[in-house]
Amino acid sequence: LIQRHTGNQVASGIGASSNEESKHKYRYVKEDELGLWGYTEETATSLKTKVEDGVKKYRTPNPDRGELLNVCVKQASKRAEVDAAEALPGVSSTLRELFDPKKVGGKAGARKEQPPDDSSRRWTKFWGEVRALGIVTETGTPDSARVHSMLKVSSMKEWLSRGRSLDDATRTLSELVKDQHGRRDPAGVKEKDVADGVALEAVMLQCFGWTPERVWAEANYTSRENFNEAGVETAWQLFERLWGIYMLTDKDLT
Repeated sequence: LIQRHTGNQVASGIGASSNEESKHKYRYVKEDELGLWGYTEETATSLKTKVEDGVKKYRTPNPDRGELLNVCVKQASKRAEVDAAEALPGVSSTLRELFDPKKVGGKAGARKEQPPDDSSRRWTKFWGEVRALGIVTETGTPDSARVHSMLKVSSMKEWLSRGRSLDDATRTLSELVKDQHGRRDPAGVKEKDVADGVALEAVMLQCFGWTPERVWAEANYTSRENFNEAGVETAWQLFERLWGIYMLTDKDLT
């Protein structure tokens, strides 16, 4: 993104699109149209189905997806524009405030986050970050009792009732974990240790003390979900890139 008056670059973004995405890769056809696609009753039993407007449809490979190059290019371009816009200072936080359904008006016009139910995406994201921080039980599940103890609350509902957000909780836990453990030598990290975004968050905290929020900000992604959706690099490749960023920033400052 270029500022019109000065010509300076103020933000950049990345975007990817592929005809391997489900919406491009497949088509849903009605049962009476299966014959036109070369399927019989027997071969159609292996296809996934869905009911839409009371009509049963079968998922079949899209034979025309090889012709979607221009569509994918345009889609990638649009996603890059959105990513760049969200990278502008204050944009992501403002969008979250405007469109987060968990936010409601509070006293003096303040916006207060309400406790989400167990099935909400926001709640699931929080416990995923807890797991990435290594606050887990012997079975590898998030240790809620330890989380409550570290935050000095009886439950997360109590934390939220104090006007604190789940992001606040993640930042607090990250700082507490960082203070409790020594730094891990990044040279000893192996590719198998960074299998996905969750593992990357844990390794970056152990090696450099970076919170999950900072990891994705430095990597120019809006979130772990955005990284997974983009699919332009592996978690290991991103770790190596972030290690380089650390060497040029934090280490120089110390």
